[in-house]
Amino acid sequence: MQWLSVELIPDPELGGFTARIPDIPAYGEGMTEEQAIADLKQALQGYVEAFGLEDALGQLERDCASRRRSRTDGGKAVSWSSMDSSSIF
Repeated sequence: MQWLSVELIPDPELGGFTARIPDIPAYGEGMTEEQAIADLKQALQGYVEAFGLEDALGQLERDCASRRRSRTDGGKAVSWSSMDSSSIF
């Protein structure tokens, strides 16, 4: 099982979250972290349909992680969570 790092970005003005995986141009949005991640899964499936699984996996090889972590990015708190890649592909 391979885990993916998901960046969750809160929107302080409108509320909700944006979810993304670095290095893949697919994003999810939702009022909760869970909704944003679910929307991201759909966006990733669309990416795979458009560009192929081999392209997506090549992009992901640079960004895989198996644990949660936190960091600060540009003064905004950014949380990272893990998502099982088998639930996407």
